[in-house]
Amino acid sequence: MYSEGAYLLGGDRGDGSGGAQSLALQPGQGGFVELEFAEPGTYPFVSHVMVDAERGAAGLFTVSAAVTGEQP
Repeated sequence: MYSEGAYLLGGDRGDGSGGAQSLALQPGQGGFVELEFAEPGTYPFVSHVMVDAERGAAGLFTVSAAVTGEQP
């Protein structure tokens, strides 16, 4: 997880440790999350502001198997 100019949860250590279910950002802050999926499937995600989720702030990650010769 990257927030406001720094990797958090093990990003700088390079060991892949750590994890979070949400990215705590205040208004005006920026960040991103890098993730890998262990297997193909459809993975839902929602805003943790449930009223926004009820209004449609939700989506799906659709993951397919890697094609032979493709980088993981």
